[in-house]
Amino acid sequence: MEGLGTGPSRIQVGSNWYPTNRPLITSPADADNDGTPDLWANSPDTGSGLYFYPTVTTSGHGTPVTVGSSGWLAFQAFS
Repeated sequence: MEGLGTGPSRIQVGSNWYPTNRPLITSPADADNDGTPDLWANSPDTGSGLYFYPTVTTSGHGTPVTVGSSGWLAFQAFS
């Protein structure tokens, strides 16, 4: 998974995140209003759950919270 920034200034915040096991990875904004970006992604275990990762920073991301347990495998974007 790419991280924060672009080019030589980007910072990796995760690994082993590929379209085959996480077809949905998005960071639309600061969903929990704590002043830092957040991340939404399919479950790597089943591909059918949806996780919310709060607080994406240069040192990683917060503990994932399951917000959907099934039916998310076909999703590739939020609107």
